[in-house]
Amino acid sequence: MKNKIEIIVIITLILISILISGVFIPYINNNSIYVVVEDKAVWRKFGNKWTNLNIRNLRRLSFEQFDSFSTKEYIGKTYLDYEDSLNVYSSDFEKLSLDSGILSIKTKFDIKNKKSATFFNDIDDTDYPYVQEVLEKYNLLNEENIEYLKYTIDINNDGEEDTIYSMSNFYNESEKNQAFSILFSVINDNIEIIESKIVSADDELNEKSMYLRYVVDVDNDDNLEIVILKTAFGDVKSDCYTMYKYDITSNKYIKLIGC
Repeated sequence: MKNKIEIIVIITLILISILISGVFIPYINNNSIYVVVEDKAVWRKFGNKWTNLNIRNLRRLSFEQFDSFSTKEYIGKTYLDYEDSLNVYSSDFEKLSLDSGILSIKTKFDIKNKKSATFFNDIDDTDYPYVQEVLEKYNLLNEENIEYLKYTIDINNDGEEDTIYSMSNFYNESEKNQAFSILFSVINDNIEIIESKIVSADDELNEKSMYLRYVVDVDNDDNLEIVILKTAFGDVKSDCYTMYKYDITSNKYIKLIGC
């Protein structure tokens, strides 16, 4: 009798496993959004929930079609393959380099918004009032040797270009009281802080500086997602990413997932 019960339990578990692998997993795959950030992060949105996945999960999606973006523009349809490392191929099966950055999206709908941010590696006179206001907010006006990066894109869908700024004095050799890395946007003259990191100069090498990498509407809801790279000095292996959504209803940035 005991052996019969054990056999029934084993058969039941096998049937459940077959049902999960044959029905439930394909259903999740077909109704999920996958975002692959270079070879560092794999995120899945199922329903309204974002989850982190191990990059090895890409094996079940090998050579399925993705839409890929560089840090500057829409690349086109691509195919991803993962064995011991991630490979990205163009629609003509030409291998693409990950060195300059590639974000890939798999979804069952066509991505309608393929615009990307325009990048500038410095700021001009029109930007200084906003920069000064943020520095003053954090009592950083006396800090020097600040690296500025600027990106322009219509964030709130009003037809006008908005600006996202990155400013940091991390990892330079200048004397400083505080080390900081700040990301903020200016939309219709309103400043909105996306994320900030401010530490003592002594702790600088223990923290990560932040850089904007991608601005893409990954889920076709007309709200842009902003993907940020967080990187430590001399430790590329610890690089990680965070994704925010700009919500045009509340005019706020909402953290979706990441480090």
